[in-house]
Amino acid sequence: MPSLPTFLKLWARVEGKLVKGSYAIHIDNKFNVERFNGRKYFVLRSNNVVGTNVVFALISVLFGGLCGLFLIFLLGMNYYKDKHRDKFE
Repeated sequence: MPSLPTFLKLWARVEGKLVKGSYAIHIDNKFNVERFNGRKYFVLRSNNVVGTNVVFALISVLFGGLCGLFLIFLLGMNYYKDKHRDKFE
C-alpha cells in the first residue's frame, strides 16, 4: 500500500474568472498507471481565503494551538515548582 494513495498535483492556475460555458482540454498520457491499477483525474477547484485544503489547515492550527497551550502549562508548572521548592522537598 503506498504511503500517499491519493494526491493532487497543481498543473496550471487560472488567474481570472471563468465564464459559464463549455471548455475543451487535451491530455497526453505520458505515464501509464494501468499496471498498478492506478487512476488519473482532472479536477477544477477554486481557492478560498486560507488555501485549497481547509481541513489540513484547520487541523494544523488546532494541533499547533494545543501544543502551545501544553508548552505554557509545562512552563507554568516548572515556574511554580521553582517558586515553591520548599513545599516539594
